[in-house]
Amino acid sequence: ACRGLILSADSALAALWGTDRLRQLGYQVLAVSGKFTSSPLMMREYHDNDSNIPVVSSVGKAEELSARVRTFLKK
Repeated sequence: ACRGLILSADSALAALWGTDRLRQLGYQVLAVSGKFTSSPLMMREYHDNDSNIPVVSSVGKAEELSARVRTFLKK
C-alpha cells in the first residue's frame, strides 16, 4: 500500500495537473519536485495555484526532499 508519494514534473502545468489527478485518485502527495524547480517563474506559477503541497528541488544532495520523506515515514 502507498502512504504517500512525490510527484516529479517538468513544468508547473504538469505539476498542477498531476497533483490534482493524484488527489482525485486518493493519493497523498508529499511534495512536488522535478525539472520545473530550476525555474523560479514556474515555481511561482505552481505556488500561486496550489500552495498546499511543498515544492522541493532534487538538485545536489536533495537534503530538503529526503528530510521530508524521513519525517513522513516517522509518522
